[in-house]
Amino acid sequence: MKTLFTTAMVIAIVVFFIVPSKTFAGTPSHKKLAGANDTLVVYASGLSLDQLINSDTAAGMQAHAAYKLVSLDTSYLYLAPITVVSNFTVIGVLGPNGRPPCIQPGVLSDNSIPAVLFTLNGQGTIGVFKNLYITDLATNNSFTGTKDILISADQIKLYVDNVIFDENHYEVIAFSGLSEDFFITNCKFRNGVDPTNWFGSSLLACDYPTNNPADSIVMDYNTFLCINSRAVTTGNQGPVNYFEFCHNSYIYNVTEDLRMFTVSKGKFDNNIFYSLYAGAQPVSEYPAWFEPFSPETNSLIDFDTLTLSMDSTYDPADVSSSNLRMLAEAKRNIEVKNNVYFWGQKLTSFWTAWDDTAHGADSLITAPWMNHRTTNMFTDKTHWPNLVQSGNQNTDPEFGNDIIDVADNSGNTAGVVGLTKYVTEIRTGTASTDVWGYNPNVVSGNNWIPAWPLPEQITGGLKYSAPLLAPDGNPYGDPYWFTLSTTPKNLSVISTGDTYTFSPSPSSNYPDSKKTKLTDGIFASTAYYADPAWVGFTSTDTLNVVIDLKSVMPVQQFMGEYLLDPQPAINLPTQVSVSISTDGTIFTNVGILSDNSTNDSTSSIHKYYYTLPNTINARYVKFSTLAQAGAWVFVDEYEVLAPVTTGIKKQTSSVPTNFNLSQNYPNPFNPSTNINFSLEKPSNVTLSVYNVLGQKVATLVNSFMQAGSYTYQFDASKLASGIYIYRIETGNFVSAKKMILLK
Repeated sequence: MKTLFTTAMVIAIVVFFIVPSKTFAGTPSHKKLAGANDTLVVYASGLSLDQLINSDTAAGMQAHAAYKLVSLDTSYLYLAPITVVSNFTVIGVLGPNGRPPCIQPGVLSDNSIPAVLFTLNGQGTIGVFKNLYITDLATNNSFTGTKDILISADQIKLYVDNVIFDENHYEVIAFSGLSEDFFITNCKFRNGVDPTNWFGSSLLACDYPTNNPADSIVMDYNTFLCINSRAVTTGNQGPVNYFEFCHNSYIYNVTEDLRMFTVSKGKFDNNIFYSLYAGAQPVSEYPAWFEPFSPETNSLIDFDTLTLSMDSTYDPADVSSSNLRMLAEAKRNIEVKNNVYFWGQKLTSFWTAWDDTAHGADSLITAPWMNHRTTNMFTDKTHWPNLVQSGNQNTDPEFGNDIIDVADNSGNTAGVVGLTKYVTEIRTGTASTDVWGYNPNVVSGNNWIPAWPLPEQITGGLKYSAPLLAPDGNPYGDPYWFTLSTTPKNLSVISTGDTYTFSPSPSSNYPDSKKTKLTDGIFASTAYYADPAWVGFTSTDTLNVVIDLKSVMPVQQFMGEYLLDPQPAINLPTQVSVSISTDGTIFTNVGILSDNSTNDSTSSIHKYYYTLPNTINARYVKFSTLAQAGAWVFVDEYEVLAPVTTGIKKQTSSVPTNFNLSQNYPNPFNPSTNINFSLEKPSNVTLSVYNVLGQKVATLVNSFMQAGSYTYQFDASKLASGIYIYRIETGNFVSAKKMILLK
């Protein structure tokens, strides 16, 4: 494998500098950065996007290395492929609500639609696409077999980050060259469906018929929601050197999910696979044509042995050995760890009903987690010592009803059929014009822009309700759905960072009344302070601060405050990671803070948040703030927050002298009553309601709470009249009392 991660870091640094902040000046349709020749600001007016970029050349190369899209009031139209042979960056500027600029195809004079958006045709070049919304619905709401990005030369490196690919019906990213590298992160692929081509909408695909393998593929923190075919087709004419597929949410598809038979080294960790291979496989089509080497049932995780021609290129030192094939297999290194997979009940019931009436050649072979061939490879440690799987679980993530309803469209999205009906149509040869999916867009007019937020952002259906947290501390699948809301709700501050551990005393001129200790960095002058510390000016400068909470307690949200002041060049951090520990020695990363005001460039305090889906116990919380290269980051404050139960009101600020549970009032009541309790010290509190049979009918409180007196207003409108018992448990204190509901 090539020096993959070193190269990734170098490119990331290069991309960071590629769009400098300078004053705009130029023509109305596109403006050039004053004093720079590397970035062109492009507006969605006048010429189409392809006309602007294709004409911006000098000596056959792009005159600019980067193109910045800033228009949000309409979409950028393209009428022909944008073809480049040099390094190429397209970056969108997010709007105040986080929406990226949108690109969509226009309609040509013969009513056709362009077949390709971007073509990268320069050997050894780098392509970068960031902060974009690309839809393949044309201005007349029609679509065709479009390729959004086509890689047609050798050894190209492609970086795609925070791009939404919507309504692609063929190939999102296609490649035909040799030794390509792909880094695809934080993207959303949605509604890649086609009425009659259930093998269409491959997201990353070796372009037929070449079938050349990629060199390296990294796909992390993405969501694939409703697509007909594969997230990846790696290419089967040779081994793929490295394939990483981690923290992705892959939800609903019809046929193959990952074509990855010949991976040499890879990681497939912390993903969610939900209701995939919905189309199953008719017995009459076994073995499937896309199981290329040895016949087997399709499965979610599906590896195969290498061919002899692949073995001969795997390690030249082994070519003359009589045991060449197994020497090559023994050097493959693949881990499949901590994934969640599940098939929803609506889909499994459909399969059962199908086979109740269809028999023999028409019955369906459904896909397991791993087929027999793949399972045997992971089990046989003699021949495959470095193939490891562990922690994979068949568990329902409990998505929202809007996600579950995709299976049968019981949510009744207009013009859309359920996935199970679509499968019926393709398996009975009646597929024609029906499409399935999740709230697809409908384009109207030439100034269309996509609805925002995305429907799945509004409903929160992808923020599953099952308590699933991967071993690395992040939610399984794409953690994005748990960080959408960056404003703290119902949270109380455990510590504002007034006392830090593992840090030296501040310098003598440190002007902080709280006497806060901070590690590393340079302390600010008197002109800028409030728990101040500076960090930065080198690309590797990190400020590590550990907060001691004094005891192990549940935590859920974390916050850092940073000052942005463009004039003295005080900047915001590149990244803030949060780690927790119970013993102060071993820390586990739980997530990355997100800026609550990403588009605010005024001099102000920026709050960065991260919220876990559930509470987690910790005593020590470490904030690691990474500075931007060549700039200072000014740290103002850190906070750790714990949940406060909705419906609770704290009555006094004084601390009670004992634990107590009072009689509810009024009593009898209809339909609501107040329950008072007191805590003499911070505690884990459970307050529950039971009927006279001892059956729990409600949990009112289940959280960590500070010392104090509290009132909970209990609404019993959904309960029948009768006698109920409410019970509190906190530490060694347990108390219960009766209450009467009269309706």
